[in-house]
Amino acid sequence: MADSESAKSSFWTTLPGILTGVAAVLTAGATVVALVLSGGNGNGGAAVSPAGGNGGGTPPVEDEVTLAEWASAANDICRDGYDDVIALGIPDDPVARFQAIPQSSAIVTRINQGLTALERPPQYEEEIARVLELGSRSNVAFRHAYAASAAGDTVSGQSFLDEASALAPQLGQLYSELGANVCAEG
Repeated sequence: MADSESAKSSFWTTLPGILTGVAAVLTAGATVVALVLSGGNGNGGAAVSPAGGNGGGTPPVEDEVTLAEWASAANDICRDGYDDVIALGIPDDPVARFQAIPQSSAIVTRINQGLTALERPPQYEEEIARVLELGSRSNVAFRHAYAASAAGDTVSGQSFLDEASALAPQLGQLYSELGANVCAEG
């Protein structure tokens, strides 16, 4: 059993490093899949937005996604992911929630990948990139907290938990500003 525990600890210790390298490949793949799939919406792949719906003085380009469309799609992705987290049946106590980090973090990674694959309104590219970056940093901090604590380093584990907790209000605020209120509540 000691070999199994050692292998498990080693896996979680190296997972954040692996995720960094794999994330770029997954993001590129998800973007390609999203672009291919978006071609089947009945209008040649163009998302039509109402005139003036882009918040700027110029009419949107015919295939340009609006912020409202992005927020709606983001909320659907977050809702599905949060339903998956709820389905885990994690008891409402700190120890159980901490022990469930590997499972819930995998779901959050799926949410982040889905959000990354969404077409973005050009006027909000920076804000959306920032919210995705903060979401990724928060998820990685939770994974590092789990890995450090599993390795017996509770001081580092607490430091990573504090980092993730500090990012949560910023993340919620940015999601709210973008209209992704379901994501903001997560």
